[in-house]
Amino acid sequence: MNLMFAGHLDRAYLLGGKPDRFRPPLTRAGSPHADAFDAYRSFFHRSAMAVALSSALVRHLDRSPPGETIVSHRGEDGRLYDSILRAELEDDALRLAKISVAAEAFSDATAEMMRLRAPGDPHRANLIHHVEGILFNVLHAWQARATLVLADCDRQVLVELLNCVIANGIALPYGIPDLRKMQSSDSRTSGVIANLEPGDYNDLNAMLEDSAIRTYQHRLSRLSEGRTVNVGILLRAALEEARRSSSRIREAPADITLTSARVRTLDTVDLDAVKIDPFKWANRKPSKPKMHIIVLSSSRSLG
Repeated sequence: MNLMFAGHLDRAYLLGGKPDRFRPPLTRAGSPHADAFDAYRSFFHRSAMAVALSSALVRHLDRSPPGETIVSHRGEDGRLYDSILRAELEDDALRLAKISVAAEAFSDATAEMMRLRAPGDPHRANLIHHVEGILFNVLHAWQARATLVLADCDRQVLVELLNCVIANGIALPYGIPDLRKMQSSDSRTSGVIANLEPGDYNDLNAMLEDSAIRTYQHRLSRLSEGRTVNVGILLRAALEEARRSSSRIREAPADITLTSARVRTLDTVDLDAVKIDPFKWANRKPSKPKMHIIVLSSSRSLG
C-alpha cells in the first residue's frame, strides 16, 4: 500500500525530518504558538503512526516534466479517447482552488484551520495554496493508485468544496473523492490506533524496528481491502493483541481514530447543470475511479 498525505498531514510529516521537531519544549508558559504547536504535533503523530503501522511507501511527487501525458479515459475496446498533459491537470488544481475560494466555498471554521501553520513553517498561510495542495495530491493519489491520507479538518475542505461545486454548477477538471458520507462514528469503517507520540523521524525509525510494532503492522495489512473488511473489528483486534505483547503500546493513548473507505469520485458528469466552466473542463471524458481514503482524527487536537 502506498500512502500519499495531503493538507496538514503532508506538511507535518515533511517537517518531522528536523530532529526533535515535535517534542514538547521544556517550557510553554505564555507562548503565542502553543496551540499551533499542539495541533501540528498531533498531525505529525497521526502521519508517523500511519507510516509505522502500514509499512507503506510514502509518495511525495514533484511537478511533472513537460510533455508527459496521462490517459483520462479509455473505451471498452481499449482505444484511447482522451489524453491530457499531466502538467495541465496539475495547473487545474490551482485553477479550481481559486474558483472555490472566490465562490466562498469554505466556512469560517474551515478557513481558520487551513490558515494554521506550525511555528517555524516557512510557508505562509494561504487558503488558495492550501486547497491547491490537497487537490494536487488528490490527482497524484489517483494517478499512482495510492491511498490518500487526510486529517479530518482537510476531509472537511473537500466536503465543502464539493458542496460548493454542486450548488453553483462548477465544472471539475478531474474526479474529486466524495467524502460527504464518510463519518468517524461508523464502527464498520472506523476504529482507534495507539499513539506512541513520536517527536521526529528518529522516533519513527525506531518504531519500525520494534517487533511488537511489526506484529501490530501485520494485523493491519488488510486495511487497503476496503469494503471487504470491517475496519472497527480489525483495528480493535490488532490493538488488543499489540497491547498484550508490549507494555509500551499498552501504556500509549489510543487517541487516533482511523477511518478507512473506498469512495467514489464526483466529476462534471455528476452535476445537474454546469454554469461555471471557464477552462472547458466539461468537454473532457472523465475517468471514474474509486479511491482508497484514510482519515485520521484526534480528540486531543484542533483538527
